[in-house]
Amino acid sequence: MKIILGLGNIGQKYENTRHNAGFLFVNELRNFLGNDTLHDVKDWKYDEKYLSEICEAKSGESSRIILAKPSTLMNRSGLAALRLVSYFNIDADKDFILVHDDLDLELGKFKIQRSVAPKKHNGVNDVELKLLKKEFFRVRLGVDSRLGDRTIPGDAYVLSKFSEEELAVLHKVIGEAIKSLREIVEF
Repeated sequence: MKIILGLGNIGQKYENTRHNAGFLFVNELRNFLGNDTLHDVKDWKYDEKYLSEICEAKSGESSRIILAKPSTLMNRSGLAALRLVSYFNIDADKDFILVHDDLDLELGKFKIQRSVAPKKHNGVNDVELKLLKKEFFRVRLGVDSRLGDRTIPGDAYVLSKFSEEELAVLHKVIGEAIKSLREIVEF
């Protein structure tokens, strides 16, 4: 079993913002798995015990993936991660994957790494704090398209919405990241 948790903020106000790149990723992964005839994919549903909207995908008897979008605010995402990891009793080092926006990477880039996070990301920090570890996989999605212009502070910039052109770039890179993640994690 794998748990893939995408970081973001709930609510229409935050749709298509840079901070919601993790939500966009798990939405696209759900669609990808739904188009894969090997997976039986459920609809998204909110579950209070996980503090998340979740979607389950199964392939045969042994392969199960839980996609999750925390219903907490970004900075409290660790609560949802802890509930999911605890309830499903998984080894977070091997079976938990965190997907998040990253201002250290420019838009159109991604990295899949263990234990590496952006310089400052309160959602990621909270997940590490609540899980008491940093060794899990992360899919880091670049969202910075400021091209050196740092007049907008990072905490305000991540709450800005993507333009149509930027969303197209992000969707393309999410597709590439899904393929790469599939090679590393096997699902």
